[in-house]
Amino acid sequence: AKNSTELITLVKKTRMRVKNNHQHLFYQPILDSIANLDLTHQELAINQTRQKLAGIGFLDPSAATYNLSILSSGVSRQAKVQRTLIPVMLQWLSNSLDPDNGLLGFCRISEKLGQSYWFLKILRDKPTCAKRLLKVISNSKFIRELFVALPNEVNLLEDLNKITDFCCNNLRNNFFAISNKNGDISENKIALNKLRQKEILKLACAFFFNLVDAAKLSERLTMINQFYLQALMTIFRQQLKKTIEINHIEFAIVCMGSFGGYDLNFSSDIDLVYIYRVHHSNLPVVRDYVFSLVTELKQFINQTSIDFKIDNSLRPEGKNGEIITSFDAYKNYY
Repeated sequence: AKNSTELITLVKKTRMRVKNNHQHLFYQPILDSIANLDLTHQELAINQTRQKLAGIGFLDPSAATYNLSILSSGVSRQAKVQRTLIPVMLQWLSNSLDPDNGLLGFCRISEKLGQSYWFLKILRDKPTCAKRLLKVISNSKFIRELFVALPNEVNLLEDLNKITDFCCNNLRNNFFAISNKNGDISENKIALNKLRQKEILKLACAFFFNLVDAAKLSERLTMINQFYLQALMTIFRQQLKKTIEINHIEFAIVCMGSFGGYDLNFSSDIDLVYIYRVHHSNLPVVRDYVFSLVTELKQFINQTSIDFKIDNSLRPEGKNGEIITSFDAYKNYY
């Protein structure tokens, strides 16, 4: 090369040639050996495939061979599109931290979406989106599980502006619109959980691609969880009012620790304490009401959330104390 421009051009051409050679000599034969197994040489072909998969970083080449055969087998449109993608997909996975679970995660997402036209179109016509999907699910277990739970949100990766879009007021309104919606309470609770998971997924992807910093991450994560809890409590109050008659009662959930300090991350526990105050009411009935409210909240979150871990150990008496505490008891303690 005579100058820097020629050098850059030469480097790009060399990279493309190496990429094409890798696909032709290494990745494409893996697909061919899986898709066109001759029964007389089946064992030999499988062993060769496993060796090649082990060579590009798969720790369990047998499982990878099985997953690739699932993706590529059949005559459906989905299988045809996935067969076309497999050689380049293997190249993307070979550069990841966890190609085994990345491939497994893609299989689970593909199985859930099935013949969805928009998903096949993404795989066929939008390689950038497909590459982003393989990148996040093979490098982050947390994001992988969220995409498996919400496979229809794959299209968020088409345009990264979708995952950085965040408006506090709109988010609050979306949560409370669901909590105040007439209809089946169980469906409303599920809808709230899905909305929270979607917002967490968007935030996790934005952080993965370095589109938000740690400070914004903590702030947005705190807001999402705060609105989620408030909306859930609105629903549970409505639900319990149908079974428990009670006079005016003041009840609060106080955020403690990193949650109260707007310093959450994706692995943080949600530190909460529950306080109630009564006015001219039957105290045992009030306690039953508040206890039912808190119990319903914890049971629902434990059953539906993969990343929301409530910790109540910061209450005055610690883990051995009562889960709910009156305002007067807190006043005396402090």
